[in-house]
Amino acid sequence: MKILSWYFGILGGLLTVLFLGTLWYWMRYSRLEKGGMRRAGNLKVVGYGFIMLASWLMCGIVGPPGSAARPEIMMVGSIVTPSYAVLLFLFLGFLFIFLGQRATYRAKTASQA
Repeated sequence: MKILSWYFGILGGLLTVLFLGTLWYWMRYSRLEKGGMRRAGNLKVVGYGFIMLASWLMCGIVGPPGSAARPEIMMVGSIVTPSYAVLLFLFLGFLFIFLGQRATYRAKTASQA
């Protein structure tokens, strides 16, 4: 089966644009938030950053230099360490997003009381 590199290039580029757009909105509007809501937004953006790092490292595992998508040329030594990093970054990303969501609900509850 042929791997469509243009597909990964286009969607990877769009993923980067969406991430940068998220950062832009956060930088522009986070100063409007106060207290717990601002902290929650900061935690979520850190989480998104970790998930973006994991996505970037996955490119090196599946494509060159690791080439896990092509077993006939795969270099196992090039995918082991990045695989550990990807899992760690995914864990940290979702942890920070979880903490951000939790902080959002706490801030909303505190503002209603």
